[in-house]
Amino acid sequence: MKGDWLMKTNRFILPILMLGVVASFFSCKDDNDNALEEGMGKRNSDVPQEVFYHCKITNAEELFSFAERVNKGERSLNARLMNDIDISRRDWTPIARVMDNASMNASERFASAYNGVFNGNGHKIIGLRLVGENNDGAAFVGMLGPSGVVENVIFSHLDIDAGRGTAAICAYSQGELFGCTALSGEVTGASDVAGICAYNYGLIKKCYNQATIRGEEASAGICAYNKMGVLTECENSGEVVGVSNASAGGVVCVNEQLIINCMNHGKVRSGFPDEGLGGICGQNYSLVYNCLNDGEVEGGISAVGGICGKLIGSNKAELLNCISTGPVKPVKKEYVGAICGWSTGNCKVTDCYYGPERSQLSDGLGGQPANYATMCTTIRNYLNKQVDEVGEVKVHTLFGNCSISMMPWKTVDKTIRFW
Repeated sequence: MKGDWLMKTNRFILPILMLGVVASFFSCKDDNDNALEEGMGKRNSDVPQEVFYHCKITNAEELFSFAERVNKGERSLNARLMNDIDISRRDWTPIARVMDNASMNASERFASAYNGVFNGNGHKIIGLRLVGENNDGAAFVGMLGPSGVVENVIFSHLDIDAGRGTAAICAYSQGELFGCTALSGEVTGASDVAGICAYNYGLIKKCYNQATIRGEEASAGICAYNKMGVLTECENSGEVVGVSNASAGGVVCVNEQLIINCMNHGKVRSGFPDEGLGGICGQNYSLVYNCLNDGEVEGGISAVGGICGKLIGSNKAELLNCISTGPVKPVKKEYVGAICGWSTGNCKVTDCYYGPERSQLSDGLGGQPANYATMCTTIRNYLNKQVDEVGEVKVHTLFGNCSISMMPWKTVDKTIRFW
């Protein structure tokens, strides 16, 4: 009966099962008895549910062995965590380490990337430790290829202090980071430092950071440089610190593609940067849409804003349908704004609103002071992406309360406060 079912399912599964037996060395547990997992069904991605997990990882030794197997050439090895795992007693070597040759182009750099599925299964990896100022690309995964996925994993008690391209989850990603969380600890680096991913060329979705982020140059709660990728439904609550005069953003430091439906609640602060300091992003060359900042933005002498510090690029860069209610406290009130600090070319700021009482600024640089009507219209558009049932939601704003009908999306408390 079992053999008939396998033959009918997919002609590729049987050869993969046979390869799984060969791949069972080291201490990873081979999943031959249950090749088709149902755990992927909770995620919303393009990865098939019928994923064969070569390794079910139950302890620290198996996790380190899995990383060693990948780094020895098994670039598409799939794994699933079965328990919370404490790895704080050993320094971590990234899965698919970043190549040191700075002259490599992107395709050469990603040639040795990890292209498997790593499913955290909602479990924690505790005490990820990476140290060394010359340790570039320090992260759980160094290089994630276009078919690679890291999902549903939580990192707590992070202890990362390294060089360029430092992050909790991934240094360079062309793949998908889904439902990942940096829950606690610190991530510190020389430059391009983030809670989730340093350089994104793929998709970052439903990821959350609560760790403290510190960078001597670019730093951000979710992603330092969003190169050719998309961030959607991500949220930062951790403090983001631009050490000395570094540029910083609550969600992204430098955005060159798309940021959609993201939020920042954490404090974003730096010394005297003039390259961009913002609640959502430090610099934006493309589109920031449907985003909310209620975190404090503090520091900077110019290009400081509640949503974006610096808006750059003729006829391309845009802030659309965003709200900032967090305080904006620049060192100098030159080229600063409650929405955007500084803009070049024909950049656009459309349907963006701010709370002047909290921002301490009278100029939104393209944004408008919110009132009861405009705030509720924008909130309605925003929350239509946020609630999983049709019905009324009570919304409390700086300017009054309103009830609005919502469309389904995801579960949140039906009372929502924007201040």
